[in-house]
Amino acid sequence: MSDGRINLGRRFTVLVMDDESSILRMLGRSLDQFGYATLEAKSADEALIVLRANRVDAAILDVRLPGGTSGLELLETFRTDKKLAKLPVLILTGNMLTLAESQRVRQLDAHLFYKPSRVEAIAEKLDELLKHKRT
Repeated sequence: MSDGRINLGRRFTVLVMDDESSILRMLGRSLDQFGYATLEAKSADEALIVLRANRVDAAILDVRLPGGTSGLELLETFRTDKKLAKLPVLILTGNMLTLAESQRVRQLDAHLFYKPSRVEAIAEKLDELLKHKRT
């Protein structure tokens, strides 16, 4: 590929969890242009179902969700699950996080992006996090 990405015959799959349908559609279309397949979830419960049923290489999680489990709580669940502990995670939020939340994101080895972030920057971070899987 001309953009420097290495394609070994399999597209990486990214779980995108956001309660806003427009964000899910935009990220899905945009990440597809960068060579990523996406799976969608509108809640933490949906995300866990998707993760258990599919091979997922990385996740993008919204923080603030109506009711139920937040993206940060889901991230904590990932880090305590043997199968998901090393899953690369990007946190994407439209709200400012508290200092404690920002620190928790770093402690849990995730990467923070604020909406609206350039999809190119998100794809570049995914490329960086997944490059070891490409070789």
